[in-house]
Order: sequence, then C-alpha cells, then structure tokens
Amino acid sequence: SASKAGVINFSQCAARDLGPYGVRVNCLCPGMVKTDLNEGVWKAWCETEEGRQNPQTYDEWAEEKIQRVVPLGEWQEPEDMAAMSVFLASPRARHITGQTINVDGGFVMHS
Repeated sequence: SASKAGVINFSQCAARDLGPYGVRVNCLCPGMVKTDLNEGVWKAWCETEEGRQNPQTYDEWAEEKIQRVVPLGEWQEPEDMAAMSVFLASPRARHITGQTINVDGGFVMHS
C-alpha cells in the first residue's frame, strides 16, 4: 500500500541521515498477526466471501486461508514482532540499518 511504501521510504531516508550519528533505523513489516483487530477484519471477510463451499466456522476458514497463503503456515503473534525489534535493538544487529524486514512467515518474498 502507499502508506507502507511511505513508511519504508521514510525509514531509509532516516537511516541515511542518522547513520553518521550511530543511529540505526529499520522498518518492520508484520504479516498476518493474530490480534483482536485482525480477527474482526478477517471475520467480516469470511462472512462476505462469495462462493464459499461447505460453510466452515471462522476458525476453520481462517486456518485454511493461512495454510494456503503463508509458506510457514502459521499466524504471526505480536511476540514475533517484539522478538525482531529486540534483536534489531541489540548489539548483534549493529550493522543493520535502512532495511525493511518482513516478519510474515514468508508471505512476501523479494528476490
């Protein structure tokens, strides 16, 4: 989306401008994170999806959808985003800046 592109571009510009001062800036892009907000959006999607065969419960429908579109086949949890943020803030990531990191189970892949 345009807003995500704006955030990515802003973080890259900030990384370039702030790098000389030892400040690292990266952009974390979450995938299908299991939250109450996402559940509400997905439930609305489930209820309006046309042509559904064999009506399923929301949980069955969502799990099938995740299995089909996410290579690792799992929802991401808020803790997954937190773990990547902690890593990026650690000394082990001292040479990582200006990067866009997808924590999405392989949903988005770039070559």
